[in-house]
This record gives sequence, structure tokens and C-alpha cells, in this order.
Amino acid sequence: MAVGLLGYGLSLVLFVRALRNLGTARSGAYFSTAPFIGAAITILLLGEPTPAPFWVAASLMGIGVWLQSDRASRA
Repeated sequence: MAVGLLGYGLSLVLFVRALRNLGTARSGAYFSTAPFIGAAITILLLGEPTPAPFWVAASLMGIGVWLQSDRASRA
């Protein structure tokens, strides 16, 4: 139950707070990076090998989040 509370419940609370403070588009962009952050932690902790498509997808995700936050900060 503790893992569920922290992994799901806390993330939803933080997401709703982000919606209020950052706006819908930026919150969604940041929240969508969670699977890649989890995978990166797993790679670091377990030393899993990573295929090239993972790095391509992670790079594209990072660029997309950067573009989203850069454009939103200019508005």
C-alpha cells in the first residue's frame, strides 16, 4: 500500500498542483517524462543494457519538454 500511495497517489496530487501552477500543457509535458525517468533510474541502479531506440526516444522527449517549457516561459 505504501508503494501505491507514493507511486500513484502522490504523483496525482503533484500533477493537480502542477496543473494549477504551470498550466495544462507544461504539466502534461513534464508528467509524460515519468516513464523515462523511471527507466533511467532502473538503468543506473541495475546496470541494464539500453538499446539505441531508447536513447532516441529519450532525446526526443527531452527536446519536446524543453521546447514546451521554453515557449511557455516566453508567453
